[in-house]
Amino acid sequence: MNILNTLAPVGAPNGSAVALGYFDGVHLGHRRVLGAAVEYAAAHGLTPAAFTFSLPGGQSLKGGRILSAGQKHARVAALGITAYMEPPFESFRSLSPEDFVNKILVECFAAKAVFCGDNFTFGAYAAGNVDRLKELCAPLGIAVTIVDMAQYGGQTVSSTRIRAALEEGRIEDANAMLGAPYCIDWPVRHGKGIGTSKLGKPTINQNYPADALQPCTGVYLTRIWLDGRWWPSATGIGRGCRQRPCYLRNLCAGLPWRYLWPDAGAGIPPLPVRCAQVWYIAGAGRPDRNRCPAKHCLFCRKGGSVMRRKDREVADLEGQLAILEQCPVCRVAINDPASGVPYLVPLNFGMAAGPQSLTLYFHCAPVGTKLDLLRADPNVSFEADCPGTVSGGATSCTYGMNYQSVIGRGTVRFVEGGEKLTALQALMQHYHCPDLPFEPEMVEHTTVLALDVAAMTGKRRTSF
Repeated sequence: MNILNTLAPVGAPNGSAVALGYFDGVHLGHRRVLGAAVEYAAAHGLTPAAFTFSLPGGQSLKGGRILSAGQKHARVAALGITAYMEPPFESFRSLSPEDFVNKILVECFAAKAVFCGDNFTFGAYAAGNVDRLKELCAPLGIAVTIVDMAQYGGQTVSSTRIRAALEEGRIEDANAMLGAPYCIDWPVRHGKGIGTSKLGKPTINQNYPADALQPCTGVYLTRIWLDGRWWPSATGIGRGCRQRPCYLRNLCAGLPWRYLWPDAGAGIPPLPVRCAQVWYIAGAGRPDRNRCPAKHCLFCRKGGSVMRRKDREVADLEGQLAILEQCPVCRVAINDPASGVPYLVPLNFGMAAGPQSLTLYFHCAPVGTKLDLLRADPNVSFEADCPGTVSGGATSCTYGMNYQSVIGRGTVRFVEGGEKLTALQALMQHYHCPDLPFEPEMVEHTTVLALDVAAMTGKRRTSF
C-alpha cells in the first residue's frame, strides 16, 4: 500500500474509488466503507483508495487511539486499499466543502466514486455532510455511495462504543465490533527483571503512549507474536506505580501451558480462564486468588475494586445462584437517555445456569417503556435480594439487618423460537410451579427477555 502523508496526486491513471473517514480502529463499519471502495474499484478498473488524516502527537479525535499507526495501516492494506492518503489534519482543515472536493477528490485522487458512512462530514467547521457531498460531486461525474452502518447488539458500531468496551474490560464486545482481535504493538521497554527473578518467566514492558486508549486495568489471557509463532501469555494492564504485578497459575484446571493456545489445526479450542484462576501478588508476595485486581477477568469480570467486607463476599457462582434461588424479584436498571436517570423496573424471573454462564429470563407484555429502552440500549444492571431480618440491642447503633443479595450487569436480548418456552418453564420453576401447562396463544403474545449475565457479585450477612 502506497502511503502519502501530504496532499499530492496518488497516481491513479484510470481514476480511483475513494473511501472517506478517520478509520480509527478499522472496525466493522469502516471495513464496510473500505470494502465497498475496493469492490467498486475492481469492477470498474479503478485504483482502490482511502483518504483519512493524522493528528499531532498527544491528540486524538474522539478519545485515545485504538490502534497504532502501523496496525491501522496493516488492517487497511489487508482489505485491498492500494492508495492511502493520511495528511496532517491542519493541512486541510480550513478548506471549504467545495475546495475539499476539488483539491482532494479531483486533483489528488482523480476520483470516479467515493464511499462514506451517513455521518460523514467535511470542510471547515464540518460544514459539509453527505447531502452536500452528493450535490458537489454530481456535476463532476463522481458517484457517491452512502454505506449502511454496521450493527452490533442492536446498535450502530462506532469507535466510541469500542473505546467504552475496552475501558470497561468487555474485550469480547470490542473484538466483535473491530472485526479482529484488539492487540498492542507499542515499543518494548527494559524493566527490572522481576518476571525472570520472581515468576520464573521473562516479561516485557510496553508503555501506552499519551494519545492511546488504555483498556481496563486487570489481567488478561493473551498471545504474543515472537520469532514467527504465537506464545501463550498473561498480560497485566495497570495505571501508575500503584498497580501491583500479577500473574496466572493453575490455568484451566492444571492443563499444561502449551494447551492454552494450541497450534492451528490441532483440533483443541482455546480454553476459558475464570477469575478464580487469576492470582494476585499481595503484600509480601503471598498469592491470594480472592484478591484478583482485574475489573473484568475474562469470564466472570467481577468488578475492579476489592470488596471492603471480604468476610461477607459470596465469590463462587454456586453460592450466588443459591441466593438467587431465594429471591422473589429481580430489579433491572435500564438506560434512559431522555430523562438522564436509569429506568428501574422489578421483574419476576427464572434462571438457566451453565458451568461458565448465567441467563436470567423475564416475561412481560408486548409493549411498554422498558422494551423501547432495551431496543435502544440492551446493556443493563440488575439487583436481587432475599427478605432480611432486623435485630438489635439497647441502642440504635446495635441494630442491623441480616441480608443476602447479588448485583451484576449484562446484555438483554429478545427471545424467540424454542428458547421462549424454555424461558417460561424456567420462570415457573423458580416459583415452584414447574409442571403446569402453557396455553399456546398466551405464549405467542408474551414477550420474553433474556439477560445474559456478564458480571455478578454476591454478599451475605448472617450475624451481628
